[in-house]
Amino acid sequence: MGYWIRKIILRTLDIASMLLSKVLIAGIGLFFAGVGISLIPHFETYSALKKVVLFDAKLRAPLMKWMHANLPFKFEGFDAAPWIYITTLFLTLVVIEFYRDRNFEQREVLSMKRKTEIEKKNAVKQKLDKQKKLKAELAMLEAQAAARDAEREKIRKEQEALYKVQRDAIAAAQRASQERSARERAERGAEALVRDASPDKQALEAAKREAAEAEKAATDESAASKREELMELLAQTKKSLDEQKRNLAFLAMDVVNSTGMKQGEDPAIAARDFRQYKKHVMSALQKHGYLKLAWTPDGQMICFSTVEAAIKAGQDVLSGLETFNREIKAMKMDFRLRAGINAGRVLYDEDIPMEEMSDRVIDITGHMQKYAPADSIFISAEALGDRAVEFKFAPVEKVVDGCKVFCWKAPSAEDDPKPDAVAA
Repeated sequence: MGYWIRKIILRTLDIASMLLSKVLIAGIGLFFAGVGISLIPHFETYSALKKVVLFDAKLRAPLMKWMHANLPFKFEGFDAAPWIYITTLFLTLVVIEFYRDRNFEQREVLSMKRKTEIEKKNAVKQKLDKQKKLKAELAMLEAQAAARDAEREKIRKEQEALYKVQRDAIAAAQRASQERSARERAERGAEALVRDASPDKQALEAAKREAAEAEKAATDESAASKREELMELLAQTKKSLDEQKRNLAFLAMDVVNSTGMKQGEDPAIAARDFRQYKKHVMSALQKHGYLKLAWTPDGQMICFSTVEAAIKAGQDVLSGLETFNREIKAMKMDFRLRAGINAGRVLYDEDIPMEEMSDRVIDITGHMQKYAPADSIFISAEALGDRAVEFKFAPVEKVVDGCKVFCWKAPSAEDDPKPDAVAA
């Protein structure tokens, strides 16, 4: 509020001083115009000039009269009053212009202070907003973490329930088998006794058999009902686990003869080259959007959302080895890789690292890499589908874990001999 009052006051004074300054300038101009006109011979003959001189004299008349009456402005016949008048106007104009400059400076300082205060308030507001945003994001992350923890706990409980159902089903089957064996033995003994027993004993044994049969029927009905409940729980648990699965592709890569490459080399140079190799691999993986990655000493297991991304990433890594070996690596031996690709539905959780994921699909990926020749990629026929021509894969006489295999070779692998078929 104080800012606006001061601003209005300063602006009002500025306008007033500006108007007064213009009046003084007009008065000074009129005075000198009258003096100049009076120097013109016979200026009285010019009505316009005469009007200017008369207007100036009329405007100054009250002040001149007062000055002549109260102050000694005549010196040896020279009337100094008009010049004192014009000097006073000049000095007043100078003072007013000086004040206007100060007024302008004060208004600028006031505006700067106002701007600084607004910036400080905005900075404080932005800081508070940022803190609120960070708190909200933190709360959201905590909620997401809690939800993931709850989901993992749910999966764990469902798995435990599944295992319990399986154990109970096995135990129930074993008990039922034991009970049937016991009843069969008892029935065979009872039949032997009945053959040698009297009619009364035969009647008694018949009644016992009827009671046993009734009890058996009731037991079988109860066991059947329990088995149905267990199977229903088993089906629900399996369905819940299936919902956690996703169609994923996996790429496994490994440096051929990495130990031999390091023999006789300076450890610092070897470490440097393998760091550069890791950067080369990561560049291709990031380009094609990998989901998870696990590093072994000289190899990798990578998870992708699509088979296409896994293939392109592997081909980029192997295709770039020629330039890498020529321009970057410093060791004597070249880097050579073997790679394998497989795909399928796998249980997936974003919080579980690649190292802890386990599935037959991943195992087959590792086996594909193991049997691939140097600077080549093995992929299962099921994962590749009908895109062999698109990605330049060719079939080979090899079967890995019951899967037909297709092979892609980098230019550096074309001179390698074709590997023999291996039945895994």
